[in-house]
Amino acid sequence: GGGVVANPTIHNTYYTGIVGNPIVLASPTSTTTYSLIISNNSGIDTSYVTVHVPEPIVALILKPDTSLCSGELYHLASKTNISSNAYFLWAPSAGLDSPSSNYPIASPQVTTTYTLIVSDDWNCFGQAFVNIHVEVQPTLMVSAPITICNGMDTVINASVNGGTFTQWSTGSTTNVISVQPTSSTQYAAFAQNSYCIAKQIVPISVISLPTVS
Repeated sequence: GGGVVANPTIHNTYYTGIVGNPIVLASPTSTTTYSLIISNNSGIDTSYVTVHVPEPIVALILKPDTSLCSGELYHLASKTNISSNAYFLWAPSAGLDSPSSNYPIASPQVTTTYTLIVSDDWNCFGQAFVNIHVEVQPTLMVSAPITICNGMDTVINASVNGGTFTQWSTGSTTNVISVQPTSSTQYAAFAQNSYCIAKQIVPISVISLPTVS
């Protein structure tokens, strides 16, 4: 087939069943060959056209929308069956370790909606979205490192912006405490806001007293 017949009359279209219109919109869900049968007084001719529908290019499970504290990491997708001709692009690229990866790690500094665009060699494409709401951590400030002699005590303090002081690693819940370590150590201070927890360390070096003979 495939020849041209003068003054043709549309006789039938094999798959669609549409008669009398040579222009047909096809939207198959799998690869399909359509046949067009045309006829006039001279005979019948048949033409064929195949519409190729590629197999799904990707089976990628996106993670749900989430909230993070600034500095935390989040995998945007789970790796499953990925076809070799799948191409990935995440946008915006800010905060991503690899924008062209199928499952990048995100650590945005501000609330961001990431858009994933997936395409293949047939120029088929799809897109999806993951929103990450970023909570700002409280700013926790503590004493600078301290050096003391063994047997001495010292005062350490903490102050917080954008949150509430919670406690020291000693269990004390006051901002200012007095400590008397017998060896070099460190004390941790903690603060939090509605979602995030901040931690800071105060190192204390303890020097042995000189021996007097």
